[in-house]
Amino acid sequence: MSFGLVVALVLTARAAGAAPGIGVVVVGEPTLQGKVRAQAGVWIQRHGYALVARPMSADGTKTLSNCFVIEDTSCARGVFEKQAQADYLVFLRVELAPGKERDVDLTAYWFIKDRDVVADKRACKPCGNAALNQQVTELLTSLFASTGLSKARVRIGTPPGLVVMLDGANIGLTPLEEDVPPGTHAVALVRDGKEVGSTSVDVKAGDITDVVVPIKSSEPVAPPPAPGREPVSHAPLAAKLTIVGGAGMILVGGVFLFYGQKNGPDDPYIYPDATKAGVIIASAGGAVLVTGLVWMWRGSSTNGPTASIGSGGTMVGWAGRF
Repeated sequence: MSFGLVVALVLTARAAGAAPGIGVVVVGEPTLQGKVRAQAGVWIQRHGYALVARPMSADGTKTLSNCFVIEDTSCARGVFEKQAQADYLVFLRVELAPGKERDVDLTAYWFIKDRDVVADKRACKPCGNAALNQQVTELLTSLFASTGLSKARVRIGTPPGLVVMLDGANIGLTPLEEDVPPGTHAVALVRDGKEVGSTSVDVKAGDITDVVVPIKSSEPVAPPPAPGREPVSHAPLAAKLTIVGGAGMILVGGVFLFYGQKNGPDDPYIYPDATKAGVIIASAGGAVLVTGLVWMWRGSSTNGPTASIGSGGTMVGWAGRF
């Protein structure tokens, strides 16, 4: 054997070893199982995949077949996920059509881990060797197109509820899985019409890629305070309490005035001291109310209102740093 031929064989073996493996399980008409399995193997190798000779144990194959007897694809998928020794698995059922010796029905299922099972059927009438090979080829080609293996798949999970823009086109909301052509793609996430994150991703045919899009912070960052100056904080609650307090003082002052002149302006005061107190309290309350309103309008806590009541009258002012 020449050195060049040895090198070629080694390179071929390495390429085959690197390719994903596909297993084939054929059940049904015993006289046709070998022919169908052989043609499926030819198709697999022509498409650059490695044919796995023993994709499942005998017990696993039997369990898988029993799942299809009751047409339970969920059962079959579970068996494949747990017991298959291949990346992908093609399950083929070949049966003679009732009452017709040369008519054959073909049913095929293609399994891929972490994906839904795809299925298709073909009828071969009349079914000689050439026709059977053609139907197996067409069946596997159709299944392959349905699997999305000729494309790449991207998964974008979080954060949920955002619009996904792929190369400028809206493809749905997160969480999302989508088959895309192989190559480099631009992915952006949008909330309320505004882009909140973007990235680019390079994907290969047959691969499943989890895409993580960095999200921009939605909270504006306040600039640091200038040196020598204290940051201004807003205190709407304190202003509201001032307003309420002023209104309360006006109400109390009104009560005092009422009792101070209970019998009318022409009668002696029943509570002469109440009238003076009522005037002072009501006046102070009005001043505090106005101060609270001004404070609310300015919204600043650097400066604040002050009010005091003394024997000499009411004093209202504004305290702060100047």
